[in-house]
Amino acid sequence: MPPITIFSAAVAGVIFPTFVYGAFFVLWFIAILFKLNHIAISTKHPYPYSRSHLFQVTPLALKHPLVIGVVLLFLFITGHWICQVIHFFDFVTQLQNNSVNPNIFFANLAEKPNVIEAIFLQLSFIASDCIIIYRLWVIWSYNWHITIFPVLTTCGFSVCSVGLIYQFSQYHEGDSVFRLPNSRWILSDGILTLCTNGYYASLLLSLPNMSSSNSPIQF
Repeated sequence: MPPITIFSAAVAGVIFPTFVYGAFFVLWFIAILFKLNHIAISTKHPYPYSRSHLFQVTPLALKHPLVIGVVLLFLFITGHWICQVIHFFDFVTQLQNNSVNPNIFFANLAEKPNVIEAIFLQLSFIASDCIIIYRLWVIWSYNWHITIFPVLTTCGFSVCSVGLIYQFSQYHEGDSVFRLPNSRWILSDGILTLCTNGYYASLLLSLPNMSSSNSPIQF
């Protein structure tokens, strides 16, 4: 099997996320409609899909932390995808002028599109972790003790994200993304977000036992 080049990985990294983004957009739109409908029912406006009802329900929805988090997550993922597409079209333009080496072009992490793309990616992870923390807080009857560990891991992830983005901005030609400073930030990012999601999953798995013992859990 021939080795995977940076160029082939970059092309796959544009094509595949584009298809996935389409599915994500549809699911996000449906989720927002369901949430608006839920808010409308609770405020005696059961049909938010007409223009007048939509204008009445939207200000209420934007005050809901979950809606704010989901909207921010959508904006960050959309920004990340747009940066990928812009970067790829920039490569095509330079390729037509025979003024670029594909592997060198995509390996240069210090270019502005790559740095901005990394910022959007890290922000999307932070937004998703914040949504998880909020859901834990609500499910466990607004018990803030439950959220201490994921809040700490998310704060640590945010710090590591800043360090990782800074290391990307200091990239020089010939450097490897897996060189020592970068690899530490990447490894820390991965471990911290896995801890947050693993903690959330473990608490969800414990819900049937807790609910059977009449624990005050809300959904």
